[in-house]
Amino acid sequence: MCAESKARPQYIFEYQPIVRADTRLLIGAEALARDPETMEVPDITDFKIAQTCLERAILESRQIIQRGLLAAVNVEPSQIHLLLQLVENPAGYLFEITERGEPNVGDLRKLGERGVRFAIDDWPLLHAAHNLVVIHKGSVVKISMEFFKTENAVTLKNAIDTVHSAGMEVIVEGVEHEEDVARAIKAGADFLQGNHIGRPMTLEKLDDFARAA
Repeated sequence: MCAESKARPQYIFEYQPIVRADTRLLIGAEALARDPETMEVPDITDFKIAQTCLERAILESRQIIQRGLLAAVNVEPSQIHLLLQLVENPAGYLFEITERGEPNVGDLRKLGERGVRFAIDDWPLLHAAHNLVVIHKGSVVKISMEFFKTENAVTLKNAIDTVHSAGMEVIVEGVEHEEDVARAIKAGADFLQGNHIGRPMTLEKLDDFARAA
């Protein structure tokens, strides 16, 4: 959990499943902070709140990794440097760089040398720094929900082909219906995420999800 302030309630983390596109097998989950009363996302534009949430997410997502799954954790570009102090063993983590600003290339290189894996979020519509993660092995790109929903099949496939040509894999977000699954697979998606795959859930329910797959 992460605390916004002493006057505010603590936040809880839920985990949204990420599955392999071809088999629908669970490969990981994204940690999502929520207000336990309103289920709203905390104000991560506040550096202190965002840092506290990042620290908590790194700590609590270790439980995901212990289950043999990938733990996706959101990190603001302005906070990339914090990972140098917060992450001793990067194995199992996938840090999603949000669209707010551009990360420091030097920090990305240092972290890449340590084996830290990144995902670029909301590509290609919102993230100006999408080419930076090409320098890291194991990096992935998350196709934004809006792009997936609005672009035609040819444009979507071309975008995914561009990512694959850079040696990275693709997570398609916003999979809300079964027809979305077929469309994403046809376009070449490697992994799927969205409410049709699984809504954000507790760790206990994530275990049930994995067993049912």
